[in-house]
Amino acid sequence: MANITQTIHSLTAGISQQPDEQKLPGQVKDMVNALHDVTQGLLKRPAGKFVSTLTGSTSDGKWFHYYRDENEQYIGQVARNGTVKMWACTEVKFNGSVVHQAGAPVNVVNGIGNNTYLAHTGDEDIQTLTLNDFTYLTNRTVVTEMDNVNGVAPVGDYQKEVFVELKQISYAKQYSMNVFDQDGTSDSHFTTETTATRIRVELMNSSNNYCDSNGNMVARGSRSSQSTRCDDTAGDSRDAYAPNVGTRIFSISSGTSVADDGAVYNDGSHTISVNDTNASGRRDLYFRIATTGQSVPFTSGSGETQTTTYQARYTTTYDLLHGGEGWQLNDFFYVFMKNARYKVTIEAISTSKQQANLAMVRPSPTPFDNETTITAESILGDIRSELIAGGNITASQITQIGLGLHIKRNTTFNASTGVGELLNVVAGQVNDIGDLPSQCKNGMVVEVVNSVADEDNHYVKFIGNNGRDGEGTWQECPKPGRKCRFKYSTMPVALIRTADANFRLTELDDSSYTVSTASGNVTDKAPFWDDALVGDEVTNREPSFIGRTINKMLFF
Repeated sequence: MANITQTIHSLTAGISQQPDEQKLPGQVKDMVNALHDVTQGLLKRPAGKFVSTLTGSTSDGKWFHYYRDENEQYIGQVARNGTVKMWACTEVKFNGSVVHQAGAPVNVVNGIGNNTYLAHTGDEDIQTLTLNDFTYLTNRTVVTEMDNVNGVAPVGDYQKEVFVELKQISYAKQYSMNVFDQDGTSDSHFTTETTATRIRVELMNSSNNYCDSNGNMVARGSRSSQSTRCDDTAGDSRDAYAPNVGTRIFSISSGTSVADDGAVYNDGSHTISVNDTNASGRRDLYFRIATTGQSVPFTSGSGETQTTTYQARYTTTYDLLHGGEGWQLNDFFYVFMKNARYKVTIEAISTSKQQANLAMVRPSPTPFDNETTITAESILGDIRSELIAGGNITASQITQIGLGLHIKRNTTFNASTGVGELLNVVAGQVNDIGDLPSQCKNGMVVEVVNSVADEDNHYVKFIGNNGRDGEGTWQECPKPGRKCRFKYSTMPVALIRTADANFRLTELDDSSYTVSTASGNVTDKAPFWDDALVGDEVTNREPSFIGRTINKMLFF
């Protein structure tokens, strides 16, 4: 074979295992004790220096290096059982004093106890990434998981609390609501409610016919059997004076006692007996009776024997103001006003089914006249009393906060109201952020639905000022019950070069640590995995690597 002469300008094209005829000029098959550099050409490999024998190392384990700067360099090993050890490659000084001799072991504080995460069977299982003073260690065989915050899912009292906000104070209104914990799919889940929608009021006994044969007015219980007009013997109650003229708003419940205010002949209060049988369960029927009267002259005889007398003629009007609860068709009872006796009959009712197995709150309506003052406290107090009266909610489960009531139970429940202009019931969900009250229970969580699309739903938590109930703000939070934290024992850990020139092995869990230095104690914190601060599985899904292994950590 003839000799071939070839000039190669540099040997910096790298190592190639291709056949010689396919190599590019500048590529070599093997290189011993040499380094190729594009700028300086082919150089002799720098010499090595024996520093020391590493004491305490194991024959098996993952080796890595940590180059901090020219004056501080280390070699580390992760043993098969997960133990991390470090050795100084150079003499390390701290505050002017030598703290580590070259080749000497360096203290590694184990901040995670039994470090099973780093236990491995092959060197390739452990991957390292060094950024400044932090070396992140990844075990490629560990399957990642999610965890609850501090081991507890952030459910709290979600869907176990309701806030009832008083929106306005109004006269002649009933502040009603229903509280329930059933799904309302069968008749047994509903409570039947009947309300009077029309009444009839008749003037049964007046000064025209409730006096005895001598013209004297008799006691209330005997008036129904009389038929004689009251004459001068009755004094101010004589018929000519039309003594039964008056107007009054009545509030009637079965078995209650009603006094005849302003009566000339007042013999005490009387008890309402519905249907003359003491029928129970009827309450809060409000109506107004207005009776006007006129003295009309009547003449008798003729000539010199002709005489003129005056007799009262009465006209009665009435208004149904509130239909109450429990009234049945044809119920009747009697009331007295200015000594006159009236019969009130229920002529029409409405029947509805209410989902209210825990409490059907029906407080008495607010006053129908301006003579009585109403306050927010009185309205909320009535609602509170009705809730407790239902027997399923105790006083300790109700807290008044500002212009509202917070109701809390041990199980999921709900509430509703038919008077949305008066009350705002917040129970687990609201349609819009504007429906949230400005005062609420600290820590209460509500879902804001917004629209039919799940993608715009979000959860908010009430953060009271200074961590207390009352005034505060609503802040977005994760869905209650979801796992929103990485399980630290399945995630990469950090080896930290601490302020005292030693090392600390720690999980990335937002924990602080303190080291002692020549200038005093120093408190520091490692980088940490952040929790899922907001959203649910639709709006803020778990990372795609959860349930899988992490191959390596990279830095961009």
